[in-house]
Amino acid sequence: MLQEASGSPGPLRRCCTRSYRAMRQWPAIAIFLFVAALAGVFILVGSGGSTTLSTELTKAGVQLFAVAILGGAVAEAFRSLNAHREEQRRIDEYRAATVDKLFDAYHQSKAVRRALRAAGFRNTGPPSMSTEQAAEFHARMDLLNDAQLALERLANDVRDNHPVFGVQGTEIAVLISNAERYVGHIVDDWQEHGTSVCDGADFAVVMGSLQYTPQFLGRPREAGGIKEFLSAPIYEAVRRIQSLRFGTDPADGALPGGQRPAPTGG
Repeated sequence: MLQEASGSPGPLRRCCTRSYRAMRQWPAIAIFLFVAALAGVFILVGSGGSTTLSTELTKAGVQLFAVAILGGAVAEAFRSLNAHREEQRRIDEYRAATVDKLFDAYHQSKAVRRALRAAGFRNTGPPSMSTEQAAEFHARMDLLNDAQLALERLANDVRDNHPVFGVQGTEIAVLISNAERYVGHIVDDWQEHGTSVCDGADFAVVMGSLQYTPQFLGRPREAGGIKEFLSAPIYEAVRRIQSLRFGTDPADGALPGGQRPAPTGG
């Protein structure tokens, strides 16, 4: 079963579970009462000495009993099939929601990068930082912090939900964690050196004090860029989740489910 958000089922769910189990006991009780009543009829008829009537009633009783048993078995089979289908639907929805959340965090990280580059935060910039640039930097880093926390939650969810992600869950969680650590390094830059990003600060000195942010804002394919450390692990994690959803080979390089390929630029 999928993990419950609260960690344990509530009183209402326990009550419903008990009621469902009680309902499932009624067919067996009904069959028992039917057989008992039928046996009583046989005894009464047999004591009356009518062999032909007793034989016919016995045949009819056996036929009715067989129909009851067969009908109950078929009904139970359909119930089990519907329960399995419902569980598979819930699992697929959970996987699909995980893919959506991964892309949300990834696109938010890219949006932060593009906004900062548009504000002039590149490897080369103006001699001094303006008030607007400093405000933009802090506002965007706050959004990047949200993306990092979202990736951290997703990695933990995937790692802890073995019934949903199976043996691939650990590998998918590692991929997400790799992307989360990359984004986390940039957030760490902000936390450690954010006070230096202010109006009138020397742009070159500020950028030189940041260990990971310049690579994040640089060209995507350069060393430490987003192509290798953000785009690649996110899209590989999505590819593996989609392979679980659509039954494709996880070793296949195609991205199932109509997802677009990993971007080549920032």
